[in-house]
Amino acid sequence: MRIPDEDPEYQPAAQARSTVAPCLRCGLVWGSRVSAKVEGRTEGPLMFTSTLFLAAVCAAPPADGDEVLQNLDKKLLAAKTLRIEFEVHQESGGLSNLLISGVVRIADKNRFRTEIDYHNDGGRREVTIGDGTTAVRLAGPSPAELRHTDKRAVPPWYTAAILERLGRGGTFLSFELMWQEAKDPKAAKPGAELNFLTTNVALGTPEKVKDVECWVVNYDLAVGGSLTAKTRVWVDPKTGLPVRRRVEALGNVFTSSHSAFAIDEKIDDKLYELPK
Repeated sequence: MRIPDEDPEYQPAAQARSTVAPCLRCGLVWGSRVSAKVEGRTEGPLMFTSTLFLAAVCAAPPADGDEVLQNLDKKLLAAKTLRIEFEVHQESGGLSNLLISGVVRIADKNRFRTEIDYHNDGGRREVTIGDGTTAVRLAGPSPAELRHTDKRAVPPWYTAAILERLGRGGTFLSFELMWQEAKDPKAAKPGAELNFLTTNVALGTPEKVKDVECWVVNYDLAVGGSLTAKTRVWVDPKTGLPVRRRVEALGNVFTSSHSAFAIDEKIDDKLYELPK
């Protein structure tokens, strides 16, 4: 996988340890430089204004799939805040079964919040809140019946490590992997041994998702050493962010859709306060 020369500190996914494999137990959200080019003359203010408008909304086609993924990585690493609303379905026999839905948030100062609903086995909600140094996890059959199940110190690299893996590995896998890795708050920041390896990256034919004509990138994602998942991600050319992801692994097909994938929004600090 090509590493941009202009970004020496950019370290893309390399490989993942076998500890990732258990994350497949309940389905995955695998998670996800847009330039503009306009040809024409500028003959006066109206033409100049029109050209600027077109340049702002018309994204030039990427050179290849690697370019799309690398620009996604850069955008996420530079994000000050992040909010993703998603659903994950398992596809089987022409039917779609909802497995997981929820919203995940990352703020500045190592703060985060996840609200995940598991729809199998009677349903369960899990909420995890991190204020930058400490995290609390609550779980229960419904939002009104949440109980504390875990409280721990959080290492200072926590949210940065999630953002480094989010573009290739996806939402659920990246958050769950780091939650397991961060059991020891004094642990060193994970390196290449806990990253994802993307190979056979190829740019596909553009496809529409809802009303958005998306770039399509196909690649193999190595998870847990020997496990390889066939992955396809649909990326909005205007935002450079994913709107859908499809993963085939262990004979199962999972499709995740993002109803929201927003970066650098204004945040509500109260969302990251620990419950008393």
